[in-house]
Amino acid sequence: MDTQLALLVVQESFGEPSRVVVECLLKRPRMSLTALLETTKLPYSQLRECLLSLISQNIVYFISPTDNPSHPNAEIEYSADKMHILMRPRFPRFSLYVRERYGENAQMVFDEFLKRGQCTRQEAISQVKEYDRALSGGLKTPNEEACYEQQLREEFERIVSDRFIIQLDEVLNARNKDAKRVPQPKVRPRRGPKRARRTNSPPPTVIDDDNGDTSAEEDGEPDDDLLAQFQAINDMPVPQAAPEPAPTQTTTTSTAAAAGGAKPHAQQKKGPPALEALAGRGGGAL
Repeated sequence: MDTQLALLVVQESFGEPSRVVVECLLKRPRMSLTALLETTKLPYSQLRECLLSLISQNIVYFISPTDNPSHPNAEIEYSADKMHILMRPRFPRFSLYVRERYGENAQMVFDEFLKRGQCTRQEAISQVKEYDRALSGGLKTPNEEACYEQQLREEFERIVSDRFIIQLDEVLNARNKDAKRVPQPKVRPRRGPKRARRTNSPPPTVIDDDNGDTSAEEDGEPDDDLLAQFQAINDMPVPQAAPEPAPTQTTTTSTAAAAGGAKPHAQQKKGPPALEALAGRGGGAL
């Protein structure tokens, strides 16, 4: 949101080419002139004019290779100050405050610095004198003009003492210090999958009683009912293995006499004694 507002302010104040340049510098904080030519697709002469205008208005500043001893052969890099752009819509309020506090002459000097961005004291005072001469029609005498110039100088000193206007060297030094503080990206070490936390306490014991209720005992003394069940299981007699049954004898009977010479059947096994007794009681063959 702030970036879009800053681009809108630049476009209204300086035009579309300047907006393209500032947009590139806000996306990449540091760009050389070669990189700007490739990214913006603007002619060299037009890009140069945009940079000069934006630098004079303190919107764009440059970092010379001498400020970076580790890369002495590097190109001059440019960067944009988004906070200064967002301050521009508040310039009328600043001007009104200076007028209420210091007077009309101080406001005229202060407005000249707001318009130019960067200028010397003599340039600002000379321009204000030109405005006053145009308003008065050139009717002031040389002594009056000299007194008026002295008043402008005094107002200028008051504004500077209260730091409404500061020297350009202070701004450049502060920006160069901030430019040297390039934060290094933090690389987090890779971590493997989380392992189960080891504890000295035994796992919970789950008891399933006859009613189907399940209860868990974490730590502490075991239940008396559980000990009684274990004791009952230990006291139970061990069952003896049953003796192996004796092998049954197989006999071959011939029913040729009863069937009148019929073919004998296959060998039949005798069934258990209980079935044989039942068959004898019935008085017939099964």
